[in-house]
Amino acid sequence: MKKLILFLLILSIFIMIPIQRVSADTGPRPTLEVEVIGLGKPFYIDILVLAEADQEQISEVRDIMSSQGSYYGRVVPEALYFVRANDYVPMILTTKAPTYYRLNMENEHLFTLNVPQSFKILLLFEDGNYITSKLIEPSLFNSKIRVSMTNVDTLITQTDVGSVQEIFPVATMAFDLSLRILGTIVVEFLVLVLFGYFEKKSYLFVMYINLFTQVTLTLFMFVTKFYFSPIIGELIVLLVGEAFIFTFEILIYRKYLKEHGKNRAVLYGLIANTVSLLASFSIVILYINF
Repeated sequence: MKKLILFLLILSIFIMIPIQRVSADTGPRPTLEVEVIGLGKPFYIDILVLAEADQEQISEVRDIMSSQGSYYGRVVPEALYFVRANDYVPMILTTKAPTYYRLNMENEHLFTLNVPQSFKILLLFEDGNYITSKLIEPSLFNSKIRVSMTNVDTLITQTDVGSVQEIFPVATMAFDLSLRILGTIVVEFLVLVLFGYFEKKSYLFVMYINLFTQVTLTLFMFVTKFYFSPIIGELIVLLVGEAFIFTFEILIYRKYLKEHGKNRAVLYGLIANTVSLLASFSIVILYINF
């Protein structure tokens, strides 16, 4: 048993505390949602990156625009080819694999796939003037940035203006945590009934144990989901975390769940955690499909 616990501990160090953001070609890709507020005129939005303008790429974009009318589904304004903002240039002019873009709502713009780790937001107007945001370095895997240009003069070209704010999904995190804790406790209570546990102290003990284990596991899953690798990372963390919980709860129930014998307590811990694990995997799979 001690060797199993040591193995799981070593494995969790490598899986549950990633060193850098996942950037492999498999699995979900980072997304960037940009909400622009404070502007009362139409604009073209794009991402600026620190790079040299690729003249060959610029020519390719122009050729495709001339023949097809759009580039990767976007109509590129002629003025975009000349944007140079303190060594920052439109990303679409520096790479043959630009980010994909779509308008979610009137002021919410979604960029997917090749989202850089540091960038500025370009807002280009019909008269050729433009403004750029300050440097943005999002910390979340799927990040939402609010760009405020309130009181910024849009009649002249300006760089590094306005304010930027990364929006953290506090409400989503609180809901996920509450759902996981409540769902797990309900499942384990039902299994308690099936195993013939009826004393109040048994239910209180199981509730306290699950509050501790599920809050800990969910926090690790939050770190993975919001900062590193949603879905795939979550599944790995869930698998390793539940292995720890299996071991921990079975040992704890065997020693302290005394309404019945030790063997029944061990079997209860095994069945309850198996059902809870299957339910958790089902929830993650639902996230994949919706």
